[in-house]
Order: sequence, then structure tokens, then C-alpha cells
Amino acid sequence: MTSGRALLDALQNAAPGLNMKLQVLHIHAPADIDKAPSAFGGHAQAIITVPSTMLYNESAHLARVAAKHRLPGTSMFVEFADAGGLLAYGPNLAATVEQWAVLLAKVLDGAKPGDLPIERPLKFELVVNMKTARALHLTVPDTVLLRADRLIK
Repeated sequence: MTSGRALLDALQNAAPGLNMKLQVLHIHAPADIDKAPSAFGGHAQAIITVPSTMLYNESAHLARVAAKHRLPGTSMFVEFADAGGLLAYGPNLAATVEQWAVLLAKVLDGAKPGDLPIERPLKFELVVNMKTARALHLTVPDTVLLRADRLIK
């Protein structure tokens, strides 16, 4: 799984080439989420979350705040889209846990952890919340709709 730092670096490197200004706000506690949109003086146009355990646990909270401020948002956790966020793209956590279980079984059978390969997630999901897109008056391109694993209608 890509670390939050690596993803943030990639976003910061890509933003100027897309003629976008990326403003970063570090969320350290769930209470910080409610203050996030106003931290940009009402000029935020979208929310992109980077992976963290706390933000995974607060997916529904993030989706509610994005909806309240009418901001399209994206996360790597499908729970965010399920809770009303615009879209999510990331590893299927259930499939990833199965991969970890296989590795754990090998360790329990005597394999040395250092001898096991590092594995990346094998299955990724794209979930688009069409209810949210309609509420924000956004048109989701057909190319995205065709690639989506799941549409929330």
C-alpha cells in the first residue's frame, strides 16, 4: 500500500503540471476534520485524503464534512464513497488481508519473515458515488464510469 507521505509527494509534484494549487492540511485528530474546510478561508474546491488509520476510521465523518461544504472528495478507502464521498480508489482491503493471512501462515509454518517477498495489493477498486455527483452537479466522464468496479446510485 502506498504510504501517505509518498502519495502526498506525488500529489505535490503533479499539481503544478495540472495548473492546480495544492494546499495541505494535516489532520491529527478527528476533531480537526470539522475545521478543515474553513482552514483554507472558504477557497477549497475539493478534498483529497491520503491513507492513514485515523482517516480510514473517520471515512464517514470526512464524507459528511465534504457534503456539508459541497466539496467533491476522494479517498483510497471505499468506505468514504459508501458514506457519501464522491469517489474512492484503492486496494481492496479484504483481499489484502487475505494476502497477509497467507504470509502469516508461512511464518507460523517456520518461514523466516525476512525471506518472504514484499507483496503489493493485488486487487484495487474504483467506487463512484453517483448520488454525490448529482448533488454536486458534476458529470462523471464515461471513461471513469466504465472503469468503475461499483457505482452507488
